[in-house]
Amino acid sequence: VIYAIEDLVPDCRDMLRLKWPNDVWIDRHKLAGILCEATNGNALGKTRAVVGIGLNRCVDFAAAGLDERDLGKAVSLHSIASTVPDELCLVDRLRHYLLELADMFSTTDKPASKSGLALLLPELRRRDGLIGCPVAIELSSETICGEAAGIDGSGRLLVCLAGDRIQPFTSGRVRLI
Repeated sequence: VIYAIEDLVPDCRDMLRLKWPNDVWIDRHKLAGILCEATNGNALGKTRAVVGIGLNRCVDFAAAGLDERDLGKAVSLHSIASTVPDELCLVDRLRHYLLELADMFSTTDKPASKSGLALLLPELRRRDGLIGCPVAIELSSETICGEAAGIDGSGRLLVCLAGDRIQPFTSGRVRLI
């Protein structure tokens, strides 16, 4: 999503960050969200991923009846960029990068070190918008506070807790504190 936006909106180049696990930020304002869900194997036993991308391209929040409390810290691309790509160009760029990702995660003819998350980690870490920030991880039964310490090799959020203990998280709602 970041690459697609940067290709088409040079104003945003090197300004977009990831808020683990699935948001794209600009200046700590949510520009996009990504949800992925794995489907159970089909008749051939293959698992597929369904990817949903929500991008605030030209959203008039006031006209939609949303105020600051409803929005949190959402922002629309048209309010921060001098040019906004049309929908089809954006979908085309997103498709291009999603197909690249699908190829990266295909392990049929590649060793693990040459596929999947291993190839993405340096860029994910460079784009990490949470690193060094005080965060609260809201789980179903508790909230854990600490300082975001990066993303590990499995894609988990690392949080430094009291006593400099690092705890990885695979899920949870993350908010800045």
